[in-house]
Amino acid sequence: MAYHRVVFRVHAIERMSSLVVSEAEVRAILEEGDVVEVSAEPSGGLKRIYNGTIDTTPIHVVAIDLEDVQLTVVVTVYEPTLDRWTDQFRRRRPN
Repeated sequence: MAYHRVVFRVHAIERMSSLVVSEAEVRAILEEGDVVEVSAEPSGGLKRIYNGTIDTTPIHVVAIDLEDVQLTVVVTVYEPTLDRWTDQFRRRRPN
């Protein structure tokens, strides 16, 4: 996580609710998880996918860091699947 100020998009909150994942757990993944992908956003921010676990469940958090306002925006939270990820959910499988 690049910034201490974090906001959650509605979609992220809905996904967190369906997965029974708390804001504190997402923040822990942002702080301690591995960054598995980074890409530039048209808005000028950097989108990162963080890989972490909650209990024994793998979780990815997608967040955009906006340098100009020093803010991290959590876009979504999901449970990665083996058909799309490899190497303990650290690498995307080729299509």
